[in-house]
Amino acid sequence: KLIVTSLKKQALDVDESYRSPAFDAIQNIKISDIQLEYMFRRWYMRNTDQWNYDPREAVCAWAAENIDALLRFIPESYPRSFRLGYQNQPVQYGAMSTAAIC
Repeated sequence: KLIVTSLKKQALDVDESYRSPAFDAIQNIKISDIQLEYMFRRWYMRNTDQWNYDPREAVCAWAAENIDALLRFIPESYPRSFRLGYQNQPVQYGAMSTAAIC
């Protein structure tokens, strides 16, 4: 909830065409109790938690197995725009020259 609140403040300060999909994606995520139970069972089954990797492994395995479900949380309107930024030409040429010499 804290992450969503922080992202909401950042998202509303930016023009909609330049907004990151992070706020909408996190706000849309809904994981059922069955899915959470699966992650916890997988975590407890490993039982080798020396370096605290078991929870991460359990969640990553669930994410890999349910990638289609996770992709549904990404808003369909992204990416919204692509814009080319102004490049500082002298610095760019200087960096390319330095890279070519070295």
